[in-house]
Amino acid sequence: MRGLFKALQKDSVLNWSFWATVSIVAITVGSIGISYINLPPFIPLYNQLPWGYARLGKTYELFIPPLVVLILLFLNTFVGLRLAEKYPLLARFLFLTIIGLALFTCIFVERLIFATL
Repeated sequence: MRGLFKALQKDSVLNWSFWATVSIVAITVGSIGISYINLPPFIPLYNQLPWGYARLGKTYELFIPPLVVLILLFLNTFVGLRLAEKYPLLARFLFLTIIGLALFTCIFVERLIFATL
């Protein structure tokens, strides 16, 4: 694990983007945790499905998008660190893309919470 953080510290873009993504995901999970008690048992998570009960998901399913972002973060970290030696620009694009994904996931979750409350 220490080798992972040492490899991240070699490139400043990789380092700050990794920690920015982790902090955005922590903010997202924290906001879900704060408002979890006030949320209804079913929330409209699946807006691409047809109208009705198919759109509704249980409240605990709100934790799935931040979990997916964390999984993708660690996958991109391992792939990006392997690519950083040969293709540093591609590794930076991977890390910047995961920041965008984390930011849009945070916006999605926050809008969903505010819409249901």
